[in-house]
Amino acid sequence: MSPTDEQARPAAMEPQTTWVNRRDRLASFFQKVGRVESALRAHLGDALDPEITDRLEATTKALLHSSFRIMVFGDFSSGKSTLINALIKRELLPTKENPTTAFTTVLTHGEREQAFLFRDLEYPHRIRPETVGINEFRQAVELQFDADDILRDSPYVMGELRAPLPMLADGVELIDSAGTNENPARERVTLHFLPQADAVIFVTLARGSFKDREQSHYLTLMKRMGFEDLFFVVNQMDIIRKNSDRDDVRRRCRQIASEHTSNVAERLFFVSAADYLDRLGGAERVDESADGVDALREALLAFCRTERARVKLLKPADFLRREIVLLRDSISERRALLARDVDQLAKDLNAQRGLEQTLLQSRDQIRQVVEQWCADTSEGIRRAMEGHLTRVAEDIPSWGRDMREPLKVRLASFKASRRWEDAIDTIKGRLEITLQKSILDFASTDLAAYLDARQQQLIDLLMPMLRTYSDDLGHLQQTLARTSTEIPDEELRRWLRSMSAHVPDRVLARTSPLLSWSNFGQATVQTGVGGAAIAGLAASGLLGWVLVPIGLTAGSIVATAKVIARRRLRDNAVQMFADAVAEERAEIAQAYADQYTSHIQDLPDVIDHQLESRLTTLLTGARNIVELQGDQTAVEEQRRLLDALDKDLTQVDMELIELIAPLHPER
Repeated sequence: MSPTDEQARPAAMEPQTTWVNRRDRLASFFQKVGRVESALRAHLGDALDPEITDRLEATTKALLHSSFRIMVFGDFSSGKSTLINALIKRELLPTKENPTTAFTTVLTHGEREQAFLFRDLEYPHRIRPETVGINEFRQAVELQFDADDILRDSPYVMGELRAPLPMLADGVELIDSAGTNENPARERVTLHFLPQADAVIFVTLARGSFKDREQSHYLTLMKRMGFEDLFFVVNQMDIIRKNSDRDDVRRRCRQIASEHTSNVAERLFFVSAADYLDRLGGAERVDESADGVDALREALLAFCRTERARVKLLKPADFLRREIVLLRDSISERRALLARDVDQLAKDLNAQRGLEQTLLQSRDQIRQVVEQWCADTSEGIRRAMEGHLTRVAEDIPSWGRDMREPLKVRLASFKASRRWEDAIDTIKGRLEITLQKSILDFASTDLAAYLDARQQQLIDLLMPMLRTYSDDLGHLQQTLARTSTEIPDEELRRWLRSMSAHVPDRVLARTSPLLSWSNFGQATVQTGVGGAAIAGLAASGLLGWVLVPIGLTAGSIVATAKVIARRRLRDNAVQMFADAVAEERAEIAQAYADQYTSHIQDLPDVIDHQLESRLTTLLTGARNIVELQGDQTAVEEQRRLLDALDKDLTQVDMELIELIAPLHPER
């Protein structure tokens, strides 16, 4: 027996050979279901869920992978990388205020530090991974922008980092995901890795914890994949200052977490990962929530010691049972169509052409509503952002009053132009921080509330249309297949939220301003310079991601450094900054709205596809039966095939129940 098999099975469960035999037997069940799926797809084609094959393959890989993988999952900038650094007590992963992680990274134990970059997700990899140094790895895993602040596509899709990490010494791996609700491509990579994980740490922010999409989409998806006992981390508790507000956050999070885990006390943690790292770095005063990191680490280690073997088998087994149900549903509908008299089925198809056209028209109307909603929401975002920047520009002059003390230190004695540049850097830094906080606060309050209302409006607009579409589809299904599946209103609402709820989050993806100040030009200014004359500050972008320049004129403060008082320098610099924001607010707001639109432009297509796929499946299946033209031999062959496939699935399901029975001691 290999050492890696021993790592995969803690001693807490059962003898080594018994556990490995169970795992290998479960893997054989995946192979059998895969063969059934392939045979069924040969007859049903696109009528079968195209993602079943990928899900089966990914879950099989997770089952056979020797290590126990724990994925840290959550929205962009929720502090996933910071949390991992805190758990391993080393700042190995890069962290920033804005979305940082370009691709999924696997952290594993190694005797020495090594880093690998992968250009493909296949295993074995078609392209050999690149071995790089730790610093090069950190640079590669961080999102990169070109000289025009346009995001570069990373050539890598995965990274692996090995280091002497005691927490991971017993065959445990941590997966730092690229995050969700920021970029569709990176989200797809994150979701691609999800089936390969054995357990999940679900990270949500204390401010705005457990958003609708997190509950209605991601947590539902994880349950479908067999993740029963999730670990929940509510991060950045330090930003919730009032004790009463903290109590409200804890109460709400406990209630939501209890719906997804059987033991909230051992699965829900309130932390401040950044404060924990500050304390490791020597900071004396940190938020009390930093202690939650130690509690989380101990809970994870205890979980791996006592539950890892059970979860390593039970999670894929539960997932496989759900996939079997989906395949048997497809077989049942096909059987129902085969049971129909071909001539009568052809007549029914012809008679229902009017209903088919009605369904297609309903689908088009729904698409038009969604497209208009997207356009109106984007315009609302533009107006809201422009209004906020207008107010910010009016408030910026008052920000200078908070800079007096820092500038006294900086400007105590200036005999060289470099000192003045240092002073301007100080002003720039203060303005950056204040502006960043202003935009983030606006995005997380007013803008988030607006988008929540817009999302609810979309649901209200579409619910009657979806109800009608669903009822008409059910009538068509009853007419053709003599079966009907009623979809409750709440299920429709949940589906709608899963389609649209990503909108409010993604628009917040780049709310942090990325100010960059250009080199100083050479121009003379006179004593008593005003806002138009002073030319010592330049900025190439307020929000680097939208490529909208702030029009501060180039020039120099250096020429008159000796005659400009500290307060005059500060006040004029701040006023110029305010003027620039006011002048460019319309362009910035439009670019902000355009960025938002780019993230929801696929929403009409996604909803359109979801509506069309079920209709196409039903009609294609019925027409395929009619095309047999009464060929009873062909019909009987299909029936025998479906009976055989259904029998195989039933047998696998029964053996699965027997296999996992010991994994449910409470039963």
